[in-house]
Amino acid sequence: MNKNMKTSSATYRFRLTLSGILCLALTTFLTAQSSSDKGITLTSLIKEHSKKFQCSAGRFVGEGWTAIIEETKKHKHVLIGEDHFFNEIPLFVSKIAEANSFDNFFCEIDPISAKLIEKQLKTASETALRSYIQKYGSTFSFFALSPEMEMLKQLVSADTKVFGTDQVVLMADRLISASLKEVTKSETARAIYQSIEEESKAKFEQLAAGKGEPYFFSDSFVDQLKTLESLNLSETEREGIKAMKLSQKIYMENNHRLRIQLMKHNLMQEMDHILNGKNLYKYGAIHAGKGESLLGGFDIGNVVHNIAESQFESSLHIMIVGKDGMQGGSFKGDPDKKLDPSKGPLKALQPFFEAVEGDKDWVVFNTARILRAAKRQKLQLENRTLRILVSNYDYLVIIPKVTAASFIY
Repeated sequence: MNKNMKTSSATYRFRLTLSGILCLALTTFLTAQSSSDKGITLTSLIKEHSKKFQCSAGRFVGEGWTAIIEETKKHKHVLIGEDHFFNEIPLFVSKIAEANSFDNFFCEIDPISAKLIEKQLKTASETALRSYIQKYGSTFSFFALSPEMEMLKQLVSADTKVFGTDQVVLMADRLISASLKEVTKSETARAIYQSIEEESKAKFEQLAAGKGEPYFFSDSFVDQLKTLESLNLSETEREGIKAMKLSQKIYMENNHRLRIQLMKHNLMQEMDHILNGKNLYKYGAIHAGKGESLLGGFDIGNVVHNIAESQFESSLHIMIVGKDGMQGGSFKGDPDKKLDPSKGPLKALQPFFEAVEGDKDWVVFNTARILRAAKRQKLQLENRTLRILVSNYDYLVIIPKVTAASFIY
C-alpha cells in the first residue's frame, strides 16, 4: 500500500462528518414542484413546520425546545444524528438526557474503550481520573473532546450504561494494549503490549506535529498482532486483539460496508439492554437515519428503527447541524475550519438554512410533517440528498452559529 493510500485511510474515521458526506450529493439544487392551484411550496412548508428556541447560560428555552423534550419523553429509542466537532451539540444531547431517564447510551466508539472509560468515570478519584485522561485522553475517539467528555460524565453519573459499537479508533491501540498488559499472564504478550503502547504514543505525537502516520498502519503492528494471535491468551485478550485486527482491516481497505456490519453486530450484542431499557443513541448523521443511508445501504439507525417497529413502537430520529461558525479539527493539531452555508456541500441544506434568521434563535423543523405535507400536495423533492435526509429524520435542528470543540489533553 502506498503512502497516499494510507494517509487517505487515516483520515477516513475522523473526516466522515456530515459536511464531507454532503459532498456526495447531487450538485443540483433542491427544487419543488408546487401545487399550482394552492400555491404550496417547499419553502412555505418549511416555515409552517418550524419552531424556535434559545440557548442561554447553558440552558434551552422556547417553544421548539418544549416540543423536542415532549417528543423524547414519548419514545424508548431517541437517536441523535449529528455533524461532529462542535461545543453546542454535546450540550444539546446532555440537556435531552437531563429531561429523560435513559438506561443506555449507544455511541460512536469501540466497545472495549467505552467500558474502560466508563469504569474510570465510575470508580476513579478525581486525581486518578485526571491522570488517566492526561495519559490516554488522545485515544478516546470523540470523547477526547472536552464537551463530549463532560456529556459522558453526566450520563455515567446518572447511572446510564455506556455501549460503544464502532471500530477501534486509530490511536486506541495504545489504550487497549495498556489494559491488556494488566491482565495477561504471558510475559511475551506483556512485552508486545508495552511495545504497542510506546510506539503508538510516539507516532501520535509525530502525527499531531503534522508528520508521519498512526502506528495502526505500520508493518510492525501487523506482525505484533500475528504474534499475539499465536500465543495462549485469555478470552479478554483475544477479544481485544480481534477488535484491533478487524479495525485495522477497515481502515486499510477504507471498507465502509465492513465498518457498518461491525457496528450492527456490536449493537445486536446488547439486545437485552435495548429491549428492556430507554435508549439514547448518538452518531454521525449518516448513521442515525431510519431509512437508506446517504452512502447507500442501511445503517445502524435503520436497525434501531426496525427493532422499535418489531415491538410495536417507534424510534425518534433527530438530526442536528450548524449553519455558521467554526468546526473543530479531527485531532489536536488539526486546524479548525469555517462553515459557510452558501458554499460547498452545506448548500444542499439551503432551503432550511434560509429559514434561520440571525445568530440567536435555534430552529427545529418537523421534517416528518414536512414530508407528509409534501406528498399530500404532490411536491417532488428532486435532490436525492435532501429527499433522503427529510425522509430519514423526524426533526432537523439547525444551530445558527457553532463554535469549535477543544480537546481534553
